[in-house]
Amino acid sequence: MVDKKHESVIIPIFGIPTPFHISTIKNVSKSEEGDYVYLRTNLNVPGTQVAKDEHYANPEATFMKEITFRSNMRKTGTGEVPAMHLNNAFRIIKEVQKKFKQYENEKKEMEDVIEQETLKITQTKGVPRLKDLYCRPNLSTRRVIGTLEAHSNGSDSTILTGEMWTLFTVLSDTLSSSRAIKRC
Repeated sequence: MVDKKHESVIIPIFGIPTPFHISTIKNVSKSEEGDYVYLRTNLNVPGTQVAKDEHYANPEATFMKEITFRSNMRKTGTGEVPAMHLNNAFRIIKEVQKKFKQYENEKKEMEDVIEQETLKITQTKGVPRLKDLYCRPNLSTRRVIGTLEAHSNGSDSTILTGEMWTLFTVLSDTLSSSRAIKRC
């Protein structure tokens, strides 16, 4: 059984449902041999390539390296194929692993991002505004036209890309250099 919300797989060990976080699962494979379907789960254990950096509280603890489940592919009296459950579990585990890895990668990328203050919008009517500007690099396959508005601590750029408006906010503190080119 897979718990998508808590990113864990619940595996019965000696009849007791035991949760394993998706990060402890190294890989999952499914194979069919004869009338049976096998679901093999390899776990991260100390001493392996993946788990080298991790430190475990109890060095004398016992670890499981692999768990294999087998199910029959023949129909039961109810007309249901028991192997369907293993196929479904395999698919869901792969999905949860993919989402977890995506989340971890996004988290690593966001570590370098600096939090910015909010843009202080000038409330006066005469806000300096440049119209009919082209954005570089292009946001879509064709050139797009936009508007740039100057505010007290930065600028807002509004660009029409396809059928939707895109808003860029650039604060003065984050700019190291800028260049404006006027073509005649």
